[in-house]
Amino acid sequence: MMDAETLLDYLLTAENNVAQQARLAKHASSLDDAFFIYLKNQATSWTQKEPAYAHKMVALAFDATQHSTFLQAQAYAWWAQGNVKVQMGDHEGCLAAYTAASAIFAEQGQPDLVAQLQSNSMLPLINTGRYAEAQTLGQCALPVVQSQPTSSQMANLLLNLGICHSHLGEPHAALQEIQDAATIFAHLGNTYQVARCHVTQSVILRTLVHCGLNNSTV
Repeated sequence: MMDAETLLDYLLTAENNVAQQARLAKHASSLDDAFFIYLKNQATSWTQKEPAYAHKMVALAFDATQHSTFLQAQAYAWWAQGNVKVQMGDHEGCLAAYTAASAIFAEQGQPDLVAQLQSNSMLPLINTGRYAEAQTLGQCALPVVQSQPTSSQMANLLLNLGICHSHLGEPHAALQEIQDAATIFAHLGNTYQVARCHVTQSVILRTLVHCGLNNSTV
């Protein structure tokens, strides 16, 4: 049985689709969770460097689901597509893909993966100004994410919730959530994200000061 990295390279270098399908059939037993997770991550990482190659991986993911007995294969293919689409600016396509993946994971009884996709869905919603929808998804994901070890997912979720609260007129809640996110990022050693949190807090504070000055004007 090939490891995920070797198998993905082997499949992508097939001379044509017929040869690729034959390789998929021959190595169907290797099309397991490790393969689909690796493929998803690789498609995501290649999106900015070479979009066509990332799209090729997504197409391969869907083809591979036809040969795999892994029950969640289709969900990871949708997830890969969603990751590529959001990086390409196709927010609606991303949300549709994440929704399809979430439905499969929910059916398979994997609330942790549903929560991760709900967290991921906040970005395209925020980018299209749908802050209330993003907030609702984030709040659904929050209890599940909080039950797990501290992670960058938790910090990103809090940061995005803070951004939503800020745009929905709840700056104090926003500041607290963003500070909590900064604390987690600092613990994880992610100085870039800590700085991003501080910049976001500064923008909210400037808005608060500006509103206070306007309210004091007679």
